[in-house]
Amino acid sequence: MTMDCAQTDRLQDLLDGDLDAAAAAALKRHLGGCPACAAAWADLRRLRDGAAALPGEIPPAHDLWPGIAARLDDGADARPAAARPASIRPRCAGRGGRWRWRPCSRWPS
Repeated sequence: MTMDCAQTDRLQDLLDGDLDAAAAAALKRHLGGCPACAAAWADLRRLRDGAAALPGEIPPAHDLWPGIAARLDDGADARPAAARPASIRPRCAGRGGRWRWRPCSRWPS
């Protein structure tokens, strides 16, 4: 759709009912003689009507929580260490260079 007319910017206002009666009437008259605006108006109305026909709520195909809960329960974090939040990255926390999980005392800068 090509918008060759400056009036196409006002079509959404017309569709939403945001124009006063005089401005709405003038724009409707303009639609009769401007092919670009007439095409844009038809597209806007089709879009509005299509959106109105959509269901108000689409339930998920299945319950996602059991899978999420299972991953939380097994403690697995499949992300590489660099992608984990800094507060749970492995840190050397003791003599002998042993690595263990421990919270950081502050967020890295």
